[in-house]
Amino acid sequence: MLTSPVRCGDTSIQSRIFVRVSSSACSLVRSRHRRSMEKFGFKIQTRTGTTVDRLVVHAVDQAAAEKKLREMYHYCTIIEVRVIDEVARGEGTDLEGAISLIVSLDKK
Repeated sequence: MLTSPVRCGDTSIQSRIFVRVSSSACSLVRSRHRRSMEKFGFKIQTRTGTTVDRLVVHAVDQAAAEKKLREMYHYCTIIEVRVIDEVARGEGTDLEGAISLIVSLDKK
């Protein structure tokens, strides 16, 4: 365990071990982050019979989403599952498009 902060240019054994561990941890985080997360929408019935609609769970795939859902709602019945498509960044509403829409509505 490090007892003092590691400075740039420090070549002690402790700093080399720290750098090796942190670089492998960073690569692990990067590889997990590369897997794209999706949004899954659920409609469920709880064990007491209450219907819950529009539950959104972020997960890598549907099986992982269902696992997360069942951790929150024990013994629930899944009625409906759907993948929620998101608008990619940059493809959303832009300022010029909003202004042209307002102007076209004012002309009518």
